[in-house]
Amino acid sequence: MSNVIFARSIGYFAAGSDARPLLHLWSLSVEEQFYIVFPPLMIILWTHARNSMLPALYAFAAVSFSASVWMTFEAPLQAFFLPIYRAWELLVGAIIAFGGIPKPSARVARIAPLVGLAAILV
Repeated sequence: MSNVIFARSIGYFAAGSDARPLLHLWSLSVEEQFYIVFPPLMIILWTHARNSMLPALYAFAAVSFSASVWMTFEAPLQAFFLPIYRAWELLVGAIIAFGGIPKPSARVARIAPLVGLAAILV
């Protein structure tokens, strides 16, 4: 519940937030809330729409991402702290785990680490 409390009271980077030593726990709350909802969702999809699991994950991620972008302008605290607006981040991991993003070619796989290192150095 810490993320809900923080969404109502203080911004993560607001003045005085450094006086809240447990502020960082908001992200654990979001994860736990996701992991409470995600397994039953997957069970329902597996039971009733096995062939639609990946498209459903894409759709949920797209809706969450769109809502996140919109809420960033409308209500930034809620967009930052609440799980519905952060679910897309965890859903991308689920999409990768289910093979929804194709493996890169051998050439891209060789170049990607160098591009990442260059980005870090820049």
